[in-house]
Amino acid sequence: MSGKRNSKNLSPELIIHERLNAEKIFIKKLEEQKKAYNEFLTQINTFIEYAKDQVKNNDDNKLRLEYLEIVGEEESLRDKIEVYLKKNDELITSIKRSDFK
Repeated sequence: MSGKRNSKNLSPELIIHERLNAEKIFIKKLEEQKKAYNEFLTQINTFIEYAKDQVKNNDDNKLRLEYLEIVGEEESLRDKIEVYLKKNDELITSIKRSDFK
């Protein structure tokens, strides 16, 4: 017998049970990713504040411009992560609303 199961041979209850288990695992992974990305966002925000302080308080114009450029790059990265997190939340909500529950 092969390792693959034929879904035609499974009862509807077993199919629903397996899908619910898969959904729970997927939601758990999405929530773990969300936590990791939120921790990363905290680090990015801390660095942005540091870089902004360097822009304000540094007498070296070249260095200030470099920090200003870095601030822009980090803010762009932060914005992309926030969009990803919003999509992650929407996906979690969508899975939780599935017809099988």
